[in-house]
Amino acid sequence: MEFEGRTDAYIDLVCEEMLPAIAKDALADSVDAFCETIAFDAGQVGRVFGKARELNLPVRLHADQLSDGGGAALAAQFDALSADHLEYTSEAGVQAMARSGTVAVLLPGAFYYLNETQQPPLALLRKHAVPIALATDCNPGSSPLDSLLLVLNMGCVLFGLRHPGKRSRVSPTTLPGHWA
Repeated sequence: MEFEGRTDAYIDLVCEEMLPAIAKDALADSVDAFCETIAFDAGQVGRVFGKARELNLPVRLHADQLSDGGGAALAAQFDALSADHLEYTSEAGVQAMARSGTVAVLLPGAFYYLNETQQPPLALLRKHAVPIALATDCNPGSSPLDSLLLVLNMGCVLFGLRHPGKRSRVSPTTLPGHWA
């Protein structure tokens, strides 16, 4: 692989060539990254998000899926539209998301497929009034499903997700998903 062991060189390419070309030709409506021990670190993601901000591209982040790497706080720092996964997010990360208005997108398909046991901090997300959405994270490596109805069911069964109050349980798949 061309950039194996050279992630900083890849980040240079993304920031110096790819993002400017993408923004110039309006080829994307946001920039997504994965901040995790097996992917990019917070410094690398911060560089990409800084360049995205410079180019007026909103950002989204897959974060804290396998460890608390401070991804939720990083997403909030850049006013990310969403932070996804969040199984290991700390209360400080949740508070940062609440202040920035970043939507928590829970991905029960990836949780199930990877046989994870650490659930997202649903009680903390609710305590700090962070909007919660559900999504498929459809990809062949960790969430090979594309059914939003299945994701809604999995969110209820695996995470105990119930909408407080009189709103429908469908709400995490609709309005907060729209915001994200």
